[in-house]
Amino acid sequence: MGRPAARLTPPWRRWLVENYVLGSSPEVLVRELSARGMAEAVAVEVVEAELKDPYVVGGRRATTMKIKLESLLDTYAELYGHSVPRGQVERRSAPPTREEFLEHYYLQNWPLVVEGALTDWPALQRWTIERFFSARSRLTRARRLSPSALRPLLEDIPPPRYAAPGGGRPSVWLCPAGATLPLSRGLRNVLLCQVLGSSRLRLLPSFLLQHTGSGPPHPLTARLGSPRLRRQGVRQCMLQPGHLLLLPTGWWHELRALEPAVYVTFEAFAAPEPNVSWR
Repeated sequence: MGRPAARLTPPWRRWLVENYVLGSSPEVLVRELSARGMAEAVAVEVVEAELKDPYVVGGRRATTMKIKLESLLDTYAELYGHSVPRGQVERRSAPPTREEFLEHYYLQNWPLVVEGALTDWPALQRWTIERFFSARSRLTRARRLSPSALRPLLEDIPPPRYAAPGGGRPSVWLCPAGATLPLSRGLRNVLLCQVLGSSRLRLLPSFLLQHTGSGPPHPLTARLGSPRLRRQGVRQCMLQPGHLLLLPTGWWHELRALEPAVYVTFEAFAAPEPNVSWR
């Protein structure tokens, strides 16, 4: 005689294991099998045998931990939803000190817009839309300048006070009007500096990761699972020339250029430890 689990067809075995791993009790599984015509004593024997499988035991343990972690993240989200200002990224008109920036934003994994962070940049006076976007430009999406094109621009964009001096070259990005950088996750902390044009960004906290879904990129709000999360989770901000935005690692973000725009990004911070990466 074959082992009890062999009395189930593969689809029913898959159903039993999947529902147990996701939290259903053995009693519920037995009741469902009995309702489908299996004798209760046989159903008990089948379920008990299947649940002793080491792969099933390990899967249940891993899934239980996953559920607990997601519950903890949802608790963080509830607290986050009560923060002020709701729906907006925090802004500072005067730059905080480097110590305050690191302690309250960078190390706390919290975004911030600083409006007066780039006042000493020659790029704000020297760079023009015509310099980067010709009338015949066919640029339809964001493009990063090559190292050779970047080299003569470096003196115009010294590292802001929160970036590490000599910590690696920045990147310069060109984005035509109306172009959208779809929802993407931040793998590292980034300083996003707006030099030309204006932009709208929407950010989703790292602790709402489990609600972002999977598959090809979609608009940010379409990837959230409920109206409550759409209302509480997404934070927006507008960037104008001279504004700096801290994009924390692990946060998802979506950017739309409202007019031809030029950005500069830095990934090396004036912090005691190197930048961290989300894998």
